[in-house]
Amino acid sequence: MALQMDGKRNLEKYLDDNNNKINLFIDEQNWREEFLKTGYSASDFTKFLSDRYDKRMSQLGYIEPPEKHRIQAYSTHLPLYYLAFYSKHSRGNEFWKKIKGYATDQIEMF
Repeated sequence: MALQMDGKRNLEKYLDDNNNKINLFIDEQNWREEFLKTGYSASDFTKFLSDRYDKRMSQLGYIEPPEKHRIQAYSTHLPLYYLAFYSKHSRGNEFWKKIKGYATDQIEMF
């Protein structure tokens, strides 16, 4: 989920009623009211989106991932996006946990 950079940079655009990108992403038309009503701050917008996406995936029958792996820029350590695994079977999360055990830290490309 590419929420970090995009969500932080474009919050004002997404709050515009004429922008429907978030509506399509989380399949909710009234998310703006919910965002403003629930007390999330602008800095928590990506958390709000992640929570709403989890909720929507649960409604579709997927188990909420036990955790999301944050991917960050190598040199600046700024968050870029979350890597998440959604499965309809609990065994999927077991595989995810095993696979993460083999992961290594991201290395620099150049």
